[in-house]
Amino acid sequence: MPITIATTTTTSTTRIDLCREFLAKLVLEVFGAGGAVWGFSDVCGFRTEAVESLRFWRRLALAIAAVFGARWFLQFKRAWMNLNLDLAVHCRNNQLHASNEKDNENEKKDNSFREMCMLPITGIQCRINNSNKEDSFLTVEDESSDESTALSSFPLSPTMY
Repeated sequence: MPITIATTTTTSTTRIDLCREFLAKLVLEVFGAGGAVWGFSDVCGFRTEAVESLRFWRRLALAIAAVFGARWFLQFKRAWMNLNLDLAVHCRNNQLHASNEKDNENEKKDNSFREMCMLPITGIQCRINNSNKEDSFLTVEDESSDESTALSSFPLSPTMY
């Protein structure tokens, strides 16, 4: 039963996070779009004291807010459906993983070679210690270069103009 408790907690947490995200989008995008039209008409002086002017700009602001509201609703619906699908897949994978762990506990195998093969290869370091002066031309002294000098030494570099 611990898997179901963890999944339920995760499910409620992710749904709350989704609602928080989309409530912020509702305020910023939907109400912001309507408020932007209303404020723009006031700042530019398009809105006058006449009742017809106020009604026109109010209806225009509401229409734009409605368009953004419909867009917000479709995005929220799509995100909610994707979240439910992801959670269902995640829950199913947890159940399969739990049943596989029980099967693996019964079958203990020696995986030392497999684990060794999965180690990352970090590189091979070679160092030549040369004490002969005759062979000193074979070794190259360490060079240091940073990106700024490499870029600025290029003939077509933008820093050259």
